[in-house]
Amino acid sequence: MVFYLDFCRALTGIEQPVVDASDPFPLVHSRFLRWLEAKHRLGVGATFAVVTDGPFDMGRFLLMQTRQSGMDYPAEEYAGHWVNLRKAFANFYKGDFYANPRHQGGGGGDASSSVQMSKLPGLQAMLNSLGMDFEVKSTIFILSASFGVNF
Repeated sequence: MVFYLDFCRALTGIEQPVVDASDPFPLVHSRFLRWLEAKHRLGVGATFAVVTDGPFDMGRFLLMQTRQSGMDYPAEEYAGHWVNLRKAFANFYKGDFYANPRHQGGGGGDASSSVQMSKLPGLQAMLNSLGMDFEVKSTIFILSASFGVNF
């Protein structure tokens, strides 16, 4: 039994019984690889990049999951390089993003906000600065339909 964290439940709306009923990671990962190759020819006939909102998804979570599952890390397939959206966003919007404290989730010109200003923006800060809302649940349902995961 995998214990689902409250943080993940709040982020996705997925409850523990759904997690418990889901297929094991190696099976879902295998479906993902087949989907990449068969449906989109990604990695075969076309190149692609995985986009994450920081280094944690690929560099920590996928690495830990593959180790726990007794699998090799899929560096050659897709996980050797990825696009860090936080870095790309900060590089593109650096003048506007770092100059405007409202994007940091705090305000003012005190020492704590100057420390915040030097950090890469989080997903919510990036969305806020673009006037967008976070809609993770629709993305999860699209992914679940593609890979046969029951969310």
